[in-house]
Amino acid sequence: MENNKKGRVIITSSRNIMALVIARSLGHHDIEIIGADCIEMTFLKHSKYVQKNEIYSNYLEDEEAFLDDLQSIVEKHKPRDNRPYLLFPVFKETTLIARNADRFKGLITLACPDFDSISKIHPKDIFAQTASSHNVEIPKTFFPEDKNDIVGILKKLDYPLLIKPYDDTGGKGIKRIHNRDELDQAFDENIKEYDEPPMLQEIARGEDYCLTALFKEGEIKASLAYKNLHKFPAKSGSGVMRITIDEKPFVDEAIKLFRPLKWSGTAQIDFLWTGNEDDIPRMIEVNPRFWAGLFHSVQSGIDYPWLNYLLFSNQELPENSKAESGKTTKLPLVWILSVLQENLPDDDTFRDIAEAGAAAFDEFKKSKNLIKSFQLFFNEFGNAFQDTFDKDKIVSDWQEARNAENEIFSNEDPKATLGIIYSLFYLAKYKKFPSETGF
Repeated sequence: MENNKKGRVIITSSRNIMALVIARSLGHHDIEIIGADCIEMTFLKHSKYVQKNEIYSNYLEDEEAFLDDLQSIVEKHKPRDNRPYLLFPVFKETTLIARNADRFKGLITLACPDFDSISKIHPKDIFAQTASSHNVEIPKTFFPEDKNDIVGILKKLDYPLLIKPYDDTGGKGIKRIHNRDELDQAFDENIKEYDEPPMLQEIARGEDYCLTALFKEGEIKASLAYKNLHKFPAKSGSGVMRITIDEKPFVDEAIKLFRPLKWSGTAQIDFLWTGNEDDIPRMIEVNPRFWAGLFHSVQSGIDYPWLNYLLFSNQELPENSKAESGKTTKLPLVWILSVLQENLPDDDTFRDIAEAGAAAFDEFKKSKNLIKSFQLFFNEFGNAFQDTFDKDKIVSDWQEARNAENEIFSNEDPKATLGIIYSLFYLAKYKKFPSETGF
């Protein structure tokens, strides 16, 4: 039944770009928004669509403290009337919150799939087992318990192959393996990094595609597919420029998995597909939460945050939502790095460019001469490239991105851009973007 009172929503992980997309979407519908995170410098802290911001404990350090804090925030802001009151989990905390749904029962509605459904497709090893049981097409996948299992697996799996951690995001930890020495080294690195053995998977033919959808009791209510035109890092990272495509080739495989799970909520499904109509797309994994391409989905005509709000506040969903095919969007600044990296002959060249930037920064700190610093950078930049990069290809990629819509900067909500400061500090310290921002 529709409730015409202005709803109230708490959004977690408010440093994340996805949180900003959700806030802007719901803000356009006059929903009251409260942001929450374990740090203060976030996108939602500065967004005009967010009325209040709260701090909770870091769930990666203390899950119980996080849940206690979040429950207190929920109780603090609970409306005294019967308006819709929803909690939108955004990032990895989604599974933790869903697993502890009883703590929030009667206090707030969790706007995410239930834990029983999530636990059947997450993490990656569980997904592979569930997908196989429902006859979903996936690459051959194996789960060694230790190195002793590898010999038997290699009788069924050829090089090159992929090694993957069970639970990470943005392509992190995934490596292409060409021989036994590389496999042993990557296996040991996964054990050290994730404290558990990785999975081994065949490399299926085709390119990466993403299907996004909103389900109600296992039935698709809205869907959209896109392809990553550029990724960062270029070989295994998240998409930083995307284009909307026809979703029809991927829908049947998705229904085979999600209908028996009676899934309610959003999901993003990764596929590998040759583009040949006679070939069935192979499902790679499922994201049981919001995804890095959420902005792209909204700009293409499928407003998933709003649809998710309607679904979990028991309101009527609009019919015949149709995506705009051919729509392109980009993540500012990062797409430029991706274009450069894709056109470099090797990783050493990209490191040379990074070192050129560091040298220029050191020169500026020493001399305070900006012109001299830029001259040094471009001289070193030119030396790094020499005659090895394809000027025409870079120009072509640049023109392709020129008209793509920008994911962060908005004339309607300009101050929210200050949230990128956290990512820049992180980049300066660790030489990579923080995974929790959605980059």
